[in-house]
Amino acid sequence: MSERHFHPLKFRLMRVKACMGRAELARKIGVKTGSLKDWEIGRTVPGWQSLLKAAKVLGCEVADFKTAPDWIPDEDDRTLLEWNIKRQQPGRPQPPRMPHRLEDLPT
Repeated sequence: MSERHFHPLKFRLMRVKACMGRAELARKIGVKTGSLKDWEIGRTVPGWQSLLKAAKVLGCEVADFKTAPDWIPDEDDRTLLEWNIKRQQPGRPQPPRMPHRLEDLPT
């Protein structure tokens, strides 16, 4: 899947909707947790094999990981993502601004 067909935030949303942590998903699809994080922040793009495995584990389709560039999450999705982002970094300094962050999406 090329970079323009993969949306990191959408991938993260599908993982969060499945109530699965990064480490658990990484273990189930056979990749390092750091690789999964890189996919979710847009640093790298996963290969087809990894996407197929992730879709199977998450109970969705590979097409669910892509979206139009102007995609905006609905209110429920936004709430899930905000909860997930805040929960992962309690009391730790925020990492440098990264692409595809929730705050970068239009409101």
